[in-house]
Amino acid sequence: MADTEGSSKKPWTDSEKYALLMTLIARAGPIKWDKVKLPEGRTQKACTRWFDKEKAKFEIQNKSSAVADAGPTDEPATKKKKEEKAEKVKKESRDSEDRGDEGHTTPKVKAARKSSRNKHAITSDAET
Repeated sequence: MADTEGSSKKPWTDSEKYALLMTLIARAGPIKWDKVKLPEGRTQKACTRWFDKEKAKFEIQNKSSAVADAGPTDEPATKKKKEEKAEKVKKESRDSEDRGDEGHTTPKVKAARKSSRNKHAITSDAET
């Protein structure tokens, strides 16, 4: 698994270095925080929280890069939702025809909201 041909000419990016370190840390097992020399002014709790956040970011990045590497195998979610909605409408239309409905319904009129504004507004020009 090791690179037997020597080092590559391509320089390391920070994200590649970071990914390698996070992978090695994850494979090493649980961190023994009592044996880790913490940065000056940082508590073990603060270091643990920071590491957990970074680890979560790394896992999310790995999942998204794995999906990107796999290529566009799935259709976009919006297209799928539109197709599902269209199929649902078609099914409802077929069901209503089976029941003998013609599919035509009278639209319901929404009640107008009563406004507290303009209670004393003049409604007719004849009163002036």
